[in-house]
Amino acid sequence: MMSGALWHFFYMFNNVLHRDLIKLFIHLLKQLKDVQVPFAPSLRSFAAFGRAAPFGLSCKKIRDDACNLHLLLPPARWNRHPQILECMVMVFGALWHFFYMFNNVLHRDSINYLSWRHLNMIPLIQFSLCSLFLLGFYEAAETAETIPNFSISNSDILKLADQLRAQDENKAKKGQIIVNFQGHTSTRDSQDNADGKFFTKVDQSLLRKSTYEQFLKMCNNFERQTGIKEPKVTNQEEKTETTQFIDLVFQTKPWKTLYEYFHKNQHPFASDPTTWRYWIAQLWFVHYSRARGLADTSGFEHVFMGEAKNGEVSGMHNWIRMYYLERNSTEQFDYKGFLVKRGNLMGALKFSWHSEMKRSGSLLIGTSPEFDLALYTMCFLSRRGRQTCDVEIDGCNLSITSYDISQQGKIYIGSIFPSAGRMNDKCRQMNNNN
Repeated sequence: MMSGALWHFFYMFNNVLHRDLIKLFIHLLKQLKDVQVPFAPSLRSFAAFGRAAPFGLSCKKIRDDACNLHLLLPPARWNRHPQILECMVMVFGALWHFFYMFNNVLHRDSINYLSWRHLNMIPLIQFSLCSLFLLGFYEAAETAETIPNFSISNSDILKLADQLRAQDENKAKKGQIIVNFQGHTSTRDSQDNADGKFFTKVDQSLLRKSTYEQFLKMCNNFERQTGIKEPKVTNQEEKTETTQFIDLVFQTKPWKTLYEYFHKNQHPFASDPTTWRYWIAQLWFVHYSRARGLADTSGFEHVFMGEAKNGEVSGMHNWIRMYYLERNSTEQFDYKGFLVKRGNLMGALKFSWHSEMKRSGSLLIGTSPEFDLALYTMCFLSRRGRQTCDVEIDGCNLSITSYDISQQGKIYIGSIFPSAGRMNDKCRQMNNNN
């Protein structure tokens, strides 16, 4: 009974596919030369391929030799996403192997009950099922956004970072910010190694600059806890303030330089000013989910504002935000010491916020909001994941680490933070003076 039911299901399913899907694939295959339709004679080779594919076949090998599988869709589309091709070929091969084994079982156990007419349809059913899965997988991958590969040398990254730093007219000048690192600590140290606050002095004229003022206006827009839908204010208020902030940032020299560089080097996100603004807004400011499936975060909130998740502080890699919290007693912000310091330029700090701990939070000190945003955007679009973005600022080596996150076909900034690089003489001298 079970065998008969299965055969009836596959027979009906095959009829539907034969009417719609198979005709489509046969049409595609006929448009290309040297095509071998993988019916019964090639079942064994496909089964062998299904077993071998997961164990190190290169993408080129797959494209060239995978039983003409790459010919199912126009080659131009495969070339855009070779990693997707490799994954799909593995899945296709595994599915084919599964149906091949299923075919063997049916041949062994059910041959007495089934007609040769049905048995001869198995290869077509196999091809139909695998093709349907393959097409759906590919179309889903095609519609998902990705960060384009961008070729930029390490030396060009250094030069561009130098340009952004030199053009940061709103950065703090010498004496405008004084910090007190106090005691050294570690992530495992449970003691408070800092009796006083981190910021000893911040020149208030610095905070009256337009991008600083707008940044501070945005500080009350976000829920501290993840799992609560954003924004904390009305949608219109958040939209207005975010738009004004982007407007101000884009007028600064670092952002004009950043756009010109990416546009000149033909990055797809910088094809024109409108496209550039769209992608910056989405990557940094559009909400996505970090907990409970709710739109409770954004790249900007995580990196610049910080949030609490699972009893710990997450993100918060901006000195202005830290200063804002430290001077506001209702925020219950307590600085507890430093893990790494690079003078008045960068620090990896330990602190608590509403009794929830950040064991190591790294940030640049005295930089403008537009500089941080520009530097992190440059690094995100150039180096992500395990590939750090290595820069030098005021003689100190720094590494910027960034991660993307994809949800519902959209791509966002997941996290970006600076780390201290190798110490050199210039940076050591600056470090000893603080």
